[in-house]
Amino acid sequence: MVFQFNVLLYILIIVYLVAINFYGFILIRAQKQDLAPSPPKPKKVKKKKDKHKKDEKNQPLKEEIEPIEEQEKEKITEEVIISVPKEEIKDGKLYLTSFLGGAAGIYVSMFIYKYRLTCLGLMVLLPCLIALTAYVTVWAFRSGTITNYIQP
Repeated sequence: MVFQFNVLLYILIIVYLVAINFYGFILIRAQKQDLAPSPPKPKKVKKKKDKHKKDEKNQPLKEEIEPIEEQEKEKITEEVIISVPKEEIKDGKLYLTSFLGGAAGIYVSMFIYKYRLTCLGLMVLLPCLIALTAYVTVWAFRSGTITNYIQP
């Protein structure tokens, strides 16, 4: 029974480390895609109506008259859509993810996406955290420290 519990615990730790590294990779990918210039959205072209069209009684056609309120609403919604900024991923999320074991995923994805390669804090701290995570993981698996603290 103890052997099965140990194996299960080791599998859970490995899955955690893979998941947190994957999350770090996704964080960098999302940040890079948010910073990339998006292609311009096609504008809706309204057909201009001839204001001089009149019916037989010399009055404007009913189809051509649009309420002013609807035109104003369209302008307001277009302005709101344009003015909403994209959410930026702060460095705190990257540092927290790397301290929790996701430094390898963040470091690799930084090079894949060429994201902030000149940032001294990330470029120096991440390799140190990768080494620390590897050391702690190997030490815990070899010495049996994990199973000594948790007994079924």
